[in-house]
Amino acid sequence: MRASLTEFQLAWQCHQRGDLAKAKALYGRVGMAHPDYPRALHYLGLIAHQTGDSAQGVRLISRALALTPKDAEMRSNLGNALARCGRLQEARDELEKATALAPGFAGAHNNLGLVQRKLGDPEAAAGSFERAVQLAPGQPLLYSNWGTALAEAGQLTAAREKLEQAIKLNPGHADAWSNLGLVHSRLRAWDEAVRCLNKALELAPEAAGVWVNLSNVERAFGRMSEARKAAAKAIELAPGLPDAHQALASAGRFEEAEREITGLEAVLKRGDLTPKDRINCSYALGKLLDGAGQFDRAFAAYAAANAEQAQPVEIADSVTRFDRLIARFDRDLLDRLADVGNPSERPIFVVGMPRSGTTLVEQIIASHGAASGAGELPHFEGYLKAFEAAKGGSRAALLGDFAQDYLARLDRRGERALRTVDKAPFNFLCLGLIRLVFPKARIVHCRRDPRDTCLSIFFTNFAEHRSFTTRLADIGAYYACYKRLMEQWRQLFPEGFFEIAHETLVRDQEGETRRLLGYLGLPWDERCLSFHETLRPVDTPSDWQVREPIHTRSLGRWRHYERHLAPLLEALPS
Repeated sequence: MRASLTEFQLAWQCHQRGDLAKAKALYGRVGMAHPDYPRALHYLGLIAHQTGDSAQGVRLISRALALTPKDAEMRSNLGNALARCGRLQEARDELEKATALAPGFAGAHNNLGLVQRKLGDPEAAAGSFERAVQLAPGQPLLYSNWGTALAEAGQLTAAREKLEQAIKLNPGHADAWSNLGLVHSRLRAWDEAVRCLNKALELAPEAAGVWVNLSNVERAFGRMSEARKAAAKAIELAPGLPDAHQALASAGRFEEAEREITGLEAVLKRGDLTPKDRINCSYALGKLLDGAGQFDRAFAAYAAANAEQAQPVEIADSVTRFDRLIARFDRDLLDRLADVGNPSERPIFVVGMPRSGTTLVEQIIASHGAASGAGELPHFEGYLKAFEAAKGGSRAALLGDFAQDYLARLDRRGERALRTVDKAPFNFLCLGLIRLVFPKARIVHCRRDPRDTCLSIFFTNFAEHRSFTTRLADIGAYYACYKRLMEQWRQLFPEGFFEIAHETLVRDQEGETRRLLGYLGLPWDERCLSFHETLRPVDTPSDWQVREPIHTRSLGRWRHYERHLAPLLEALPS
C-alpha cells in the first residue's frame, strides 16, 4: 500500500513538472484497490486530453467520476475534454455541476466562461469570468477572458478596462494585447489597435490568432495586401485554424484559390468545430469558390452556412410590423409634428436593403473633403421603439431628445464634418421618424436589382444576425415588405429623399456622383471618383469591395445561380 502511495505522489510530481510519459506510467501502476485509484484514473484522462486524445480523456475521467461523483476538479476537467471534442452542451453541463459543487473554484468558473463563449453566449461568459476574477483577483488571464467576453457582448468600454487591467498585471500577456487591439478597432481607434496588435506579435510572433486579428484590422482600414499577408502567416502557423482561413477569404478576390479551398475543405471535415467556426468557414469557402467561378459548389457552401444557423421565421410577423409602421406614420402624424424637429443639416442617412450598395455610396460621400462616414449607427431603430411606445403629447418632446442624443453621439465619435453619413441599411424602417427628428437631413435610398440584392444577402455572413437572411423564400418575402414600405415613404415624402440605382452608378459613375453631391449640397470633389483610394475604416461585409475602382462584375450575378433560386424568385414581388 505504501509503495502504491509513493507511486501516486511521484506520478503527481512528474505530472506537475511536465514529464507526462513518466507520470502516465506511474498513474497506470496505481491499483484499483488503492484509495487514490479514482484520482490516478482522472489524471490519466487529463494526460490524454493534454496530449491530444480528448476522447480518451473523456472516457477515463468519466470512469473516475463514476467512483467519486462529487469531485469538482474532475468535472471541470471533463468539461474541458468534452469541449475539445466539440460536445459543448455536455461540457457546459459538467462545468455548471463543477461550479455548483465548488462555488469557490475559480478555474471551473473560468472554464465555464470559455464554453459559454463558444456556445455564443458572451453575456453569460462575462458573468462567469467576473466570478472567477472575484475569486482570484490577481490572475491576468481571468481579466483577459472577461474583457474578451465583454467585447463580444458589445460592452466595449468595460472590455477595454478589463484588458488594460490584465496588461497591468502582466505586461507580457500577448493575448490581452491582441484582444485590446480588437477592442480599439471596434472603438475606431485604429492606430492604437495596430499598436496593440504589433505589441502582441513582439511577445508572441508564432501566435496565429494574433496574426488573424491583425489581418482583420488591416482589412477594415483598407490595407488589403497587408491583411492577406497576415492571414497567410496565420495559416502557415496553424493550417487548421478556422479563423485564419476566414480572414484570408475576407481580404479580397481569389480567382486562383485551389490551395485555400482545399485547406478550408479539410478544416470543415473536422469533427471538433464549433457551430460558429463551421458557419464562418462555410461562408469563407463559398466566397473562394464564387471568386473561382465554381458556382454550384459555392452555392452548396453558402447553403450549408445558412442551414447551420437557420431559425423558424414567421414572415407574418414582418408583415404585421410593416403594416404597423405604415399605419402609424400617416399624413396626420407628420403634419402635427412637422415643426418640432431639429434643423441640423449635418446627418446624411444612406438606407436600403442590405447589399444594395450602401457601403459604396457611403465611401463615395466620405471621400469628399467636407464629409465623413460614421458607418452603421444603431441608434434610430432604438429611437423608433421608444417613439412607438410613447403616448400622445410625449412624442413631441422625444423628437428633441432624439436629435440632441444623436448629435452628441456624433460629437463623441469625433465626427465633426459638415456632413456625416450614417449608413445603417435598416434605417429604411425609420424614415418617417428620421424626417420628423431631422426635417432637413439628406436621405439617400440605394436600390439594386432585387435578385442580386437577395442573393447577396443569402451569401453574406452578417455580424448582426437577422433571422430572415438564412432562407431564400424568407429573403424574398422580406424584400416584398421592404418594397411596400418604401412606396409608402415615397407617397409621404415625394421629394424627401434621393434615389440611386446601383446599376446606374456603376455605368455612369461621374454623372450619378455629380447628381448625388448636388442633392447633398456639396461642391464637386474629384476625390469622390477615386473613392477606393480613401483610407478610412470600413467594418461591413463590403469592406474589400470599396477598395476597388467601380466595376460591373456584380451586375446580373444572380444568373450564375439561377438554377438554385426558385424559392427566391417565387417570393419576390413582380
